[in-house]
Amino acid sequence: MDKGVRRAFDRARDTYREAARVQAEVAVECARLAGDGPLGRVLEIGAGCGLLTELLAPRTAGPYVALDLSPAMLGALPVPGVLRLAADGEAPPLRPGSFDFLASASAMQWFVRPEVALPACLDLLRPGGGFVLALFTEGTLAEPAWAARVSGFGSFWPLRPAGAYESMLAAMPGVRFQTEVREYTLHFPAAREAMRSLRRSGAGFGGGRPRPDKGRYRAFLSAYEERYGGERGLPLTYRAVFFRGVLGR
Repeated sequence: MDKGVRRAFDRARDTYREAARVQAEVAVECARLAGDGPLGRVLEIGAGCGLLTELLAPRTAGPYVALDLSPAMLGALPVPGVLRLAADGEAPPLRPGSFDFLASASAMQWFVRPEVALPACLDLLRPGGGFVLALFTEGTLAEPAWAARVSGFGSFWPLRPAGAYESMLAAMPGVRFQTEVREYTLHFPAAREAMRSLRRSGAGFGGGRPRPDKGRYRAFLSAYEERYGGERGLPLTYRAVFFRGVLGR
């Protein structure tokens, strides 16, 4: 993953849980998709401060490894008894076939080369192992992304369409899965509040491009508010694709 991603989430250690409202809903849905039975040995990629960990860890019959790129976020993980591993989810330093279940919520969209990393992650499952994955996709943060384009302000992390991830999984031998796309919308009283929420959730990283000047930032805020302002406030949309499946080989 990009080192800028790690820095953004290191900075969000103390604010993430409060700001990550959509990520919390995604974690709940992932836990539901994981079913009710015991999960065995679990690897969670992108565990962060534990929104999904606290839902799944009590159901494990073996070790639960919480992996995250950000050591600071792992330090804020409040779930006892889990093994915290600060490492890059795109290249996890773990043996193939070591786990019964793989989980990841709101993290794998940060992969730079998911076409390589997703097969590597699924290879960590034993034959017959299950997985639940959720990634934010194209259409997420569409409102500020539009305002950024028309104002020349900065950039947002480029997100892939849900179909791209479906194609990657479908190309993996023996992988069977079901998929669903869900959309979530938050509302804010002003553009500055929306951007503050993004920074506090770690999602403000745009890909390492130069920071724009203050004039362009003001133009960005104005464009966002003029186009999207309404009675409910400014919308901030997230679109997530969910995968539930099994490694059949």
